[in-house]
Amino acid sequence: MIQSSICYQIKKIFIEHKEITIKNNSDFDRLCRVAINHELFKIIYLTLRAEEVIKYTGGVIRHIEVSRIEIEEGE
Repeated sequence: MIQSSICYQIKKIFIEHKEITIKNNSDFDRLCRVAINHELFKIIYLTLRAEEVIKYTGGVIRHIEVSRIEIEEGE
């Protein structure tokens, strides 16, 4: 679990099909950064309790990182 409100599931069958399921478990919308093999792959917007399956078309998946993007409002 990442940031205590975003989680992602990795299962063998998903890796074979290069699919990653990302779910927003919080009560707030979230903007998330998804990096695969230490490179930015996708930025996704998840509404509260939403789930998204992303498909990776590159090579072998060696590393996955999902993190929340914080947006600060200006004065």
